[in-house]
This record gives sequence, C-alpha cells and structure tokens, in this order.
Amino acid sequence: MTTSTPTETSWLDDYHAAVKLQNETLQLIQERNSKYPDGGPESSRLTATARRRLGSLKSQIDTLQAQLESDACSAVSENEKNRRRNLLLALRNDRDGMIQGLKRVGYRSVNVTSRGVETDVTAEKNNEQLLTMQTALMEEQDQALEHLERSTVTTKHIALQINEETRLQNRLLEDFDHEVDETSNRLVIAQKKLKAVMQRANGCVAPMLLFVIIVILLIVLVLALKVL
Repeated sequence: MTTSTPTETSWLDDYHAAVKLQNETLQLIQERNSKYPDGGPESSRLTATARRRLGSLKSQIDTLQAQLESDACSAVSENEKNRRRNLLLALRNDRDGMIQGLKRVGYRSVNVTSRGVETDVTAEKNNEQLLTMQTALMEEQDQALEHLERSTVTTKHIALQINEETRLQNRLLEDFDHEVDETSNRLVIAQKKLKAVMQRANGCVAPMLLFVIIVILLIVLVLALKVL
C-alpha cells in the first residue's frame, strides 16, 4: 500500500501542531480580554503565557517554511507547495493579529478613576476623552479578533482540502499499484507458458533430427543398390 512519505507526513503533522498552538493562544487572549478587561496580576500572567506561545508559534512557522523550501519536500508538487505557502502566510498573519490583540489590556487598563502614572497619550485628556478613546480602541481590537477568527476558520478549511487531496492521491497511487501487480502477474504467467512451449519444442528436435538422418541413409542405400 502506498502512503505519504515520512517527510511529507511529518510536515503536515507539524503544521497541524502549529494550528493547534495558534488556536490555544487565541483562546487564551480571548479569555484574558473577557475576564480581565481592566488588567491585573492574572491578566499579566495570561499575557506572558500568550507571548511565550506566540514566540513558539513563530519558531514553528519558520521551521515549516524552511522544510518546505528544502530538498526534503522535493517530491511535493509545486501546486501543493503553493497551497502550503498560503497556509503558512495565513498563520503568520493570524499571529500578527494576536500580537496586536495582546495590547488590548494595556488600553483598557487606562481607567478614568485610576491614580496610576499618566502617559503621554492620556496626560492631556479628560475623563470623557479617555472613555471615548478606550471605547474606540476596544471596538478596534474586537474587530481585529473577529477578523482573526475568520482567518482561522479559512485556514482550517484549506487544511481540510489539503488532507482530502492527499487522501485522493493515496487512493490513486493504490489503484496504480494494484494495476502494476496485475500486470506483473500476467507477465509471470506469460513467461511460464513461453517456457513450457520452448521445453516442448526442445523435446521434439532430437526425434525429428534422427528421423531425417534415417531417411537420408535409406535414400543413399537405395541409390547404392541401383548402381550395383
């Protein structure tokens, strides 16, 4: 049975692992933004965890890109490579969107009643202006996360299409192997028949040759008797 090569299977497994990490990180950011919109220690912990995961995601994407462009994937068709390049590009874009999403808590932590240190952005704004700025920034981040979720769904659909094409190619290769096996069996049978025919032909040569020699001797003997 013909299956995907180890290198190709490894690439797809690594890609799915990267998608899983991306989805987990997105859920982590959404949890932080929904449960701790005003920041705090737990929000900082979740932010640090998300940043570490995003760093790991970048490393995985870079590794997948390098493998795709190396000789290890030389057996992969150019069309398939382009599909995988698009997948990696979508992953990079999603990661960039999540990095922007991490800034959301920093914006929300600017509370109109806070006595914390003012920044250059908030120093010249009154409470109403700060509230307006927070609302606008939160809406912008909500839109960015919605776009990120749509991109994730699109990436999932593309991955499913790649899996379906891989299964189809495997089935075609299996059918081809079956036809090759049938042809080989027919060839073996034909060779056996040819060998049997040759053996029978070789067995008839000696008697025929003896018969011809006897006929020739009889002809010579008759001629000799006539001369005498």
